[in-house]
Amino acid sequence: MIEHEMSEHTPGPWRAEQCAVYGPGTPKGRDTCIAAAINHYGYGRANARLIAAAPNMLAAAREIDRLLLVIESAVRNADHPHWEAVVRALKANNAAIGLAVPPHQRQEEHQ
Repeated sequence: MIEHEMSEHTPGPWRAEQCAVYGPGTPKGRDTCIAAAINHYGYGRANARLIAAAPNMLAAAREIDRLLLVIESAVRNADHPHWEAVVRALKANNAAIGLAVPPHQRQEEHQ
């Protein structure tokens, strides 16, 4: 399998209209179609809304990541009883971000 390097996603905000997701306009002023959700079993509009929320969810996950790193450091040094739960949350959040952000960009965020 050939792996292609991912580029940055289309900047937000994205919006859902019916079963399609649109992003900010091109230099010529036209909106960019990000995705079209198939209306299989009536889920198309809900899926489009979820896709449209992706840039906001990624931004929130990055903020949570920064906060969890601070918390993890504080509770580890204090031998806190919730340290393991914080580490699990940090790993789960990192995994979610990793689905959207290529590894080389993740490393840049933590430097």
